Amino acid sequence: LREWACSPEYANFLHRMLAMAIQQPPPLEPPPLPDHTVPLFVSPASHSLSAKFSPYSLCLEREMIMVPMAACGEKLYQCLQTHMPAGIELLRKRAEEERGLSAARDKAKSCLRLRRLECGEGISREEFVRCCERLVECAEYLKPLAEGMSLRVAHAHEVGTCGIFVDIQWNFEL
Repeated sequence: LREWACSPEYANFLHRMLAMAIQQPPPLEPPPLPDHTVPLFVSPASHSLSAKFSPYSLCLEREMIMVPMAACGEKLYQCLQTHMPAGIELLRKRAEEERGLSAARDKAKSCLRLRRLECGEGISREEFVRCCERLVECAEYLKPLAEGMSLRVAHAHEVGTCGIFVDIQWNFEL
């Protein structure tokens, strides 16, 4: 990013957008909440993401709107008008999922009196939440064993190599 963040190509993009905004202000409504602003990724043609994703599109994987550096103001405005509502909805859903994940984690930590409860690498949000729910269901049996521990939801039962966590399988059974 730093190689082209201050490049002449990027500076020209910013100058074009500024000139366009002065001549013709953007016809966009401000986002309803400041934390629901969809990031805009302005990419040079040489960037690897330019080949992976189509220009002037909402990239669901990266949660951002993709715009080529060669864009003109009118195309940029059109792209933002087209993709901003879907982008805001995507961010709203992600925030909702995060709140659900945090609530499940907090409830399991509280029931078992855990020091820490983390999601291991390769574990989906759904697997983590289901594991937290199972931990709460089994709290009566697990609390005497797990109280004060740092657990990490993983694909297999083991003591973490760092020595901090005890990994529990996300779909454990008692």
